[in-house]
Amino acid sequence: MLQRGDTLALVFAWFDDAGLAMDLTGCLARLQARNSHGDVVLACSTQDGSLLVQPDVEDRDTAGQVFLSVAPAMTQNLAPGRYATDLELTFPDGDVRSTPMFWLFVDADQTR
Repeated sequence: MLQRGDTLALVFAWFDDAGLAMDLTGCLARLQARNSHGDVVLACSTQDGSLLVQPDVEDRDTAGQVFLSVAPAMTQNLAPGRYATDLELTFPDGDVRSTPMFWLFVDADQTR
């Protein structure tokens, strides 16, 4: 749940089949949120700095994690509603993996 105009902060963890944190060194990450018509209303990536991939598998607290932080300036114009969303990782070898689709729910802001 996100209140329009607030910072959106999410963490995604990636594990291999053995349950160990995946090495995300060199991965590119992208996230898009789309409205019911399929239009992109929010786009984030490691390339624009709104997503941070933590590849250090030696740091057990953050290994295999992708940190999403979207500034209030990017969320203030989102219409209240629900948006289809997923996170896609592209590994250096070209392998692409995505999270299952999930809903991003946006509420109207009351304090402006």
